[in-house]
Amino acid sequence: MPAFAVEFLTEDGPRRAQFTVDPGRELGPQVRQVLEELRQHGMVIAGGPGDELVVQWNGRELDLDATPGALGVTPQRALELRMRPRSAPASAAPRAVRPVRIRRFTRGTYAGVLTGMAGGLLGWGVSAWVRDLGSLLSTYTRLDLFLGAVLGTTVGIAVLGGAALRRQERLFPAAALGVLLGGLGGAGGAALGLAASELVAEGEAGFRMGRVLAWTALGVALAAGVALGGTRRGIRPVAEAAAWGALGGFAGGVAFTLPGPGDFWQALAFAVVGAAAGGGVAWPTVRRAAGVIEVESVAGREPGLLGHREWALADGVNIRVRGTGPARAGAVVAHAEGRCWIGPAVQGEPVVVGGRALSAASELRDGDRIDLGAARFRFRRLIPAA
Repeated sequence: MPAFAVEFLTEDGPRRAQFTVDPGRELGPQVRQVLEELRQHGMVIAGGPGDELVVQWNGRELDLDATPGALGVTPQRALELRMRPRSAPASAAPRAVRPVRIRRFTRGTYAGVLTGMAGGLLGWGVSAWVRDLGSLLSTYTRLDLFLGAVLGTTVGIAVLGGAALRRQERLFPAAALGVLLGGLGGAGGAALGLAASELVAEGEAGFRMGRVLAWTALGVALAAGVALGGTRRGIRPVAEAAAWGALGGFAGGVAFTLPGPGDFWQALAFAVVGAAAGGGVAWPTVRRAAGVIEVESVAGREPGLLGHREWALADGVNIRVRGTGPARAGAVVAHAEGRCWIGPAVQGEPVVVGGRALSAASELRDGDRIDLGAARFRFRRLIPAA
């Protein structure tokens, strides 16, 4: 096969190298192989984020889907590799635009609901050991405050710890924050609930209404408290989490007043309040996201609840995504001015997007597949809430 001179520009200046080119094969795969060999030798073509590669020969741009023989390319002149902005060629055919998804429940939202429910059931299991008054819990008021703190603690650990796992963050600090915020929110909600229940009329109907008010106040305070550690977007997501908590607390209070086995209805109420807190943390984040990156498979298998990984993207937010396997490849994803970029976290680490190995930052498109080691992720663009 003939050897071609290949000219390209790096940050250190212009370079020239020799590569063999098969005249009968499509040019695109051969150019990508050249780029990979250059990357292995520590050479990267200079260009900006989102630039695209063009190949020129004798002053004309070449079609990468055609063969060098069909294009009339000969070794007498060098192949030139250049990076340019995607919008530079006015005559380029427009790329098909995939429809942007509306806001929806992602897998992470479902995971938040389920982890919150698990935390609520754990809290009920712990509270089952404390049913009678004792020296420390000498009144029912103290008992209710204690049970509210227990529920808040277990839900806070489950919700914030689960969110940290999904974002590949450290588990222990998130769980400790869940203990603090969840415990305070649960105890504070129980105190507000006891105060609210004192405002209703006496009698059977008043007792039931008071219970519903108490559970509603508990749900509001617990969800809002946990959301303070699970959101970074201001007060509105916390208010939305409180609304979730109000619905969950109301439903739990109604269930707790139903006739029949009290343990079952209490367990259901704990689970509903926990689920509402988990959904109240996860859903507002996705609701305002311009896109999400979520794991699709690991070693060819779909991960379970604890193995799910997901990141919500918003303007000005940079995240780091880590793959699996011995290489532990990583990528940095940034979102700014409505556009999302991805690039290797460390120079030389393999980051493959849409089957193409990246050596520099590149713009992500809706539906792009991201391969990091044995893990495969998917980028999905969303319509964020105002």
